Amino acid sequence: MKIRKARQSDVNAIYELTLDIATIEETLAEKNGVSIIKKRHTDFENRVKFTISQDIKEKDTLFLIAEHDGSVIACGKGSIISDHGFVFNEFRYGNFMSLVVKREWRRKGVAKLLYRELEQWFKENNCSLISLEVFEENNAQEVYEKLGFSKLACKMVKRL
Repeated sequence: MKIRKARQSDVNAIYELTLDIATIEETLAEKNGVSIIKKRHTDFENRVKFTISQDIKEKDTLFLIAEHDGSVIACGKGSIISDHGFVFNEFRYGNFMSLVVKREWRRKGVAKLLYRELEQWFKENNCSLISLEVFEENNAQEVYEKLGFSKLACKMVKRL
């Protein structure tokens, strides 16, 4: 298995990976009265692929791929955020945006390898902490807790 930066030629494979997790997230969101996919533009696939392509080019974003025998088996994305709050001094933190592993590769250490690469990148870029968001019902919380994350806040939403 090899971990590397995502390339534009990976966009289709990343899109296919994200469909699995998007379906899970849509189900969890609907349980809470919020639809995150169905209201999206009818040209969903092209818009998502465009966003992935832009993210790969973004200088403050690292999009990683795990591949085995030339096939993409997982991806992870992190971005650096500069916070200019009025209470605290400016600080930089890593925002762990996504981590998707093909079902047959789960529980084999792939997520941990991707995460460790992103964590190292955050450190090299002087980030003071790493944040992430995950649905309350998502079993991935166990993985994140094993990686050293702890619960800090509750994000609330209201459907309009």
